[in-house]
Amino acid sequence: MMKLPTPTAIALIGSSGGGCANLSSSPSSALAVMQEELQSVGITLAAVQFIHCCCPLDRATASSTSALWVLDRPGGSIVCKEKGPLSAINNSALAEDLIIGEQIRQGGIHGLVSISSDFEGANRSAFAAALELRTPMAGTGGTSM
Repeated sequence: MMKLPTPTAIALIGSSGGGCANLSSSPSSALAVMQEELQSVGITLAAVQFIHCCCPLDRATASSTSALWVLDRPGGSIVCKEKGPLSAINNSALAEDLIIGEQIRQGGIHGLVSISSDFEGANRSAFAAALELRTPMAGTGGTSM
């Protein structure tokens, strides 16, 4: 595989999405595979903010069982920070979003990978910072496109 010439740090942001998005493996397995693939080409995860809901978000309610997955430290492990109703997880995700936005503004994050993100809500700060600084972004899932 091709290696990047200099270390690059990115943030992985988003959610389990709607529709059929929840039919795949567990969030910990899927996120770990993404991290391994990024590392294989010299990209480091500087931050993760990923909301996983027990049902497709298209049909979720404020009380739907959810979890917030984050990075325990830059380049570290992706861990479940909190479990609870979607309304509480969304509030916690906003705090993580502010941190990621600030990391982008300070130059600690060089790109975003966005999976079914909410640019008007849980990921607003990260997207705003990335747009301000013209940070490269890649995305998948309806709202991330």
